[in-house]
Amino acid sequence: KDSSINSPPQILSSHKSSGGNFAPTTSVETNSFYKADPKLAFNPNGSSIAVWVQNEKPQSFISTNPSLSEILRYQDVYISTWDKTIWSNPTRITNEVSGSERSDGIPSIFVSPNGNEGMVAWTRNVNANSLDRSGLEVFFSRIENGIQGPPIGITSNTAADLMVRGCYYSSQKALIIWLRDGDSNPETPSDIEIFYSRWTGSNWESPGAITNNTDFEKDLSLASLKDG
Repeated sequence: KDSSINSPPQILSSHKSSGGNFAPTTSVETNSFYKADPKLAFNPNGSSIAVWVQNEKPQSFISTNPSLSEILRYQDVYISTWDKTIWSNPTRITNEVSGSERSDGIPSIFVSPNGNEGMVAWTRNVNANSLDRSGLEVFFSRIENGIQGPPIGITSNTAADLMVRGCYYSSQKALIIWLRDGDSNPETPSDIEIFYSRWTGSNWESPGAITNNTDFEKDLSLASLKDG
C-alpha cells in the first residue's frame, strides 16, 4: 500500500475465515523504508509466512544522488510469520556486513506438506555493481522447525539466473525453477532457458536444463500434485 506519493509502500494483510468475510487490513510492516514484492505461503495448521524485498536506506538517501546500482545494493529479503492472530516482528534473512551489501531480488516462499520445513528462494547479485547481470545467482534459506537458516548460494556462474519459483512435492523434497540468460545480456534473449534443481532433503542437486532452444522463455509457473 502507498499511503501517499511521498510515503514508502507498506506491507498489509487481510484474512478470510471459512464462510466468513475478509477482515480489516492489518500491518505486517510499516516503516520509512521502501518495500515491494510481498509473497505469502500457508502452513498446514493455518498459520502463514510472508516474505518481501525491503531497501535498507530511507527515502532521504535519494538526496545524496546515489546511482541505481547503489540503491539496489541495499535491497534485502525480509520475513514475518502469522500465528493466525498477529504478525511477528519482521527479520532480515539477508543480513550482510556493512560495506559488503549486495542486491537481493524478488523472493519465493514455499512450505512442505507437513509444515516442518520451508524454503525462501531468490536472486542475489553477488557483484558490487548491481546492474552487472553476470552476478545474478540463485540463493535459498531453509526454515526448519521454525528456525531460519542462513542464505546459501545454489548457482555460481557468469550467466544471469533470475525469476525463481519453487514448491515441495513431498514432506522433505522440493523443486525450484528459474530463467538462465546464458550471456547475461537481455538484448539477446534467444539464449534464455529454463533451469531446475531438486532439494533432496539435505542439499540441492546440480542444476539441469528444462529447455534448450532459440525461443524466448520468460514467464514461469510451478505446481506439484499433493502426493508428488
